Amino acid sequence: MRQAIEEGFILDVLANYTTYKRFFGLIKQVEHDPQVPRSRRGRR
Repeated sequence: MRQAIEEGFILDVLANYTTYKRFFGLIKQVEHDPQVPRSRRGRR
């Protein structure tokens, strides 16, 4: 399995895994960041 993932035959589903806690923490940071355009913040 590991070799197949390394060679690209199987996608590693956990490569881009983000927990809900981390996701919502990032959302909170983006909402209050003045450098992020309003259209990209999620809430309008």
